[in-house]
Amino acid sequence: MQERRRNVAALLAASVLLGLSNTAAAIPVHVTAGGFFPEQGSPLVADGTEWSIDLVYESSAQDLTPNLVTEGLYAAYQSLSLSIGDQLYSLSDFEASRTNIQVFNDRVSNGGVAYRDLLRFAGGITGTTLNFNLISAFGYDQPGGGPLSSDALLSDPAALTSLFHNQQDPGWEFTDFIFFDLQPGQTGTSVFAVGTVDRFSASALSVSEPGTLPLLSLGLLMAFGLRRRCNLNYG
Repeated sequence: MQERRRNVAALLAASVLLGLSNTAAAIPVHVTAGGFFPEQGSPLVADGTEWSIDLVYESSAQDLTPNLVTEGLYAAYQSLSLSIGDQLYSLSDFEASRTNIQVFNDRVSNGGVAYRDLLRFAGGITGTTLNFNLISAFGYDQPGGGPLSSDALLSDPAALTSLFHNQQDPGWEFTDFIFFDLQPGQTGTSVFAVGTVDRFSASALSVSEPGTLPLLSLGLLMAFGLRRRCNLNYG
């Protein structure tokens, strides 16, 4: 009986350690997108210029505006690479206060339309007044319409991908990449370039959790040690 109890204890010790090693970690989401700037005569970007973006964000980042029920703001980027023609930008080139992910849910506009700017990837280039928005927007006459209704979109790569390809939805307004110059204190600008979004993909990244192998090894060693001790005492 004593041997059985000790064997059970050994297995429980190993199980606890394995359980600790499998504690769910926040899963990063990888996003890639691209397109080009059609003819529009913008002073910022030459017509026909291609753009592309590659970023990773933390899907469980803390909402920086928890008191705003209809909005979510997340400083969630782990990496960010943006190219506009020959110009390349990395995450270190962006100003933190202007670089974030924003989710709108049933945000009523001045015209009375419940706009759901469902997701906006945004960034502001340090030392300049240049910014980008990668955005898909939906508008509805009544709050509550649209493909999704909460910030849970951030943690659902499949739904996020579908959103940026969901131009058949009756409430779809636009899906664009916008590069613009916004001066300090301004809320709008006439200096911008609008690019197409010809491809968009989001997928969860598989990340090995730190400490998994050490904990597994320790658990197995504890189980083996207790088992061997039992054999020595009762063998």
